[in-house]
Amino acid sequence: MRSATVRTLMHCPACRTTRMVHKVGTCTVNTRRHLLVQCADKACELTWATRGRAA
Repeated sequence: MRSATVRTLMHCPACRTTRMVHKVGTCTVNTRRHLLVQCADKACELTWATRGRAA
């Protein structure tokens, strides 16, 4: 059974508009932790790193 995914609104750089995003992972860039978020729009699905509190 798949667990519930927490979604939030963020500005998607590819869509150039506010979209629902969900957290897909974490990474470290220059010793700083980043969240990996993915656009929930099926036509886009861009994944990017953000330092802010997303999903």
